[in-house]
Amino acid sequence: MEPVVYHVVPHGEEWAVKKEGADQASRVASTQADAIVLAERFARNQAPGRVVIHGENGTIEAQHTFDRGSALVEARSWTRAVGQPAVWTGVALAIGVGALAWLALRNDGLSRVQELRRRRG
Repeated sequence: MEPVVYHVVPHGEEWAVKKEGADQASRVASTQADAIVLAERFARNQAPGRVVIHGENGTIEAQHTFDRGSALVEARSWTRAVGQPAVWTGVALAIGVGALAWLALRNDGLSRVQELRRRRG
């Protein structure tokens, strides 16, 4: 079954919730946050559903997906994803592993130089 998709879009000084393919807004709210709440309610009631949140300039800021159990399955926003602790943990691990590899190679190289000096001396 295809998910029902609702878009939260600017509507003059207000925000509209539009079902994908519809000509008119399903609802209009005074703030983007209120429109998101309405869109999520619609998506949950008609799950599977998805809410696509647009910014003031019309670009997509985030997407929320809901399954039949009315639970939020996935909230995708690259700006939010980068700020997640798991992302920073991964970055820290990558840096740490790289640093350990460099130290191991460096120390191994130093050990060989010291061994050669001992043999000569």
